[in-house]
Amino acid sequence: MRQKKMENFLQANSILAVAIGLAINSFFSKTQNISIYLTIGISIIGLIISVTWTFVMRRNSDYMKFQRKQLRDIEDAIPEGFRTFTKLQEAFDDKKKTKSISANKIENFLPVIIAVSWIAVINICVLFLTHVIALT
Repeated sequence: MRQKKMENFLQANSILAVAIGLAINSFFSKTQNISIYLTIGISIIGLIISVTWTFVMRRNSDYMKFQRKQLRDIEDAIPEGFRTFTKLQEAFDDKKKTKSISANKIENFLPVIIAVSWIAVINICVLFLTHVIALT
């Protein structure tokens, strides 16, 4: 389920990047300012999607932690031989002691990188607009 969410957000950002490419394609035409405003608008939508993505991934991580806790609590109530989730959690805890980075933490950083990219596009467009206005 987490992978599908990641795929959906990446696909949405890719579609927006293509839309910006189409808008930029007309930068040197008579509709240059419209293209820049359109690019800013698309970038704002991308930024909103990235922020939403961050919250969805954090909530998903919290949900997974809750599920694991519930499963460990259930195992505490059953005979000793059934400790699959408890043993799994102990193995993860041992791995954390070796300071390895979780794939979830790396994946959770991706929306931040993309959000920063959208902010950069917005800033470049605003700088371009102020430069064009200053020249006229």
